[in-house]
Amino acid sequence: KKYTLMAWVMALLVLAVAIPLNLLAEQLDISWDLTPNKLYTLTDATTNLLDSLDKQVDIYLAEPLENIAAEPETSALYLALLQYDSYDNINLVTFDLEREPELANSLNPDGVFNLSEGDFLIKCGDMVKRIPGKMIYQYEYNDAGDVTAAYFRGENYITGAIKTVSEGTMPGVYFLTGHGEAGKEGYSRLCTNLANYNYTSADLNLMTADAVPEDCKIVLIAAPTTDITEAEKEKLEAFLDKGGNISFMMSPNEKPVRYKNIEDLMLEYCLAMRYDRVYETDTSQHISNDPYTFMVNLVSP
Repeated sequence: KKYTLMAWVMALLVLAVAIPLNLLAEQLDISWDLTPNKLYTLTDATTNLLDSLDKQVDIYLAEPLENIAAEPETSALYLALLQYDSYDNINLVTFDLEREPELANSLNPDGVFNLSEGDFLIKCGDMVKRIPGKMIYQYEYNDAGDVTAAYFRGENYITGAIKTVSEGTMPGVYFLTGHGEAGKEGYSRLCTNLANYNYTSADLNLMTADAVPEDCKIVLIAAPTTDITEAEKEKLEAFLDKGGNISFMMSPNEKPVRYKNIEDLMLEYCLAMRYDRVYETDTSQHISNDPYTFMVNLVSP
């Protein structure tokens, strides 16, 4: 009886405290995140960035906010967006793609971004970065294809995009020119896809430029008809030594050209180039009667 009485007293005390607190929280619109990992609270890294933000950043979500609020599965995203929007320099705008096409077109006048429902556009001045909605959550599935777990990853992407657009720098892909390459103009569809995934693209002539630009993440050497110079090789080596990336897209050359300096660059990474042509043996994967021209299916990640 003694322990039972104590249990009832403790229960009444908890209720006496909890009920007034809940009523107060409801009146003042206050909520507490009691999850062990603070699932519904922005991290210190995000709040520090938002506290120091001195520019206006707009977060556009191509989905009405009430849709997210109504679904328990998206509660983490909904609460995160409310916290972002509570900062003076953050402006959250949600809209319906079908009902508000004018707003969608104003945000994407060139049609660069392939907007779908649930996608984000993070904008600061003229800088815009897209976040595909399918990246906000990571899902796990069972053998039947049913979702068994969902992990919210949106804060990392949204905060990273805010940092990128507010600092005014976007990662760039540069097409090396000066050796018979087509350059950026020869790969317009690729450049459109790069823009859709938040990369800028431009031509780069290292015979006149002092170095690879600081915003460059990848140098593309696409179908050169002559070798690069020794000076260009040194500039590319300096770029690679700082963590840069390079991609070689070598097309067949009818002339007897030896790409000695390009081969030297490859050799540093244990790569070698053979002067042969690669052909496709699967007839469904190349143009009719031309096994040297591949048919490529581009699949978005």
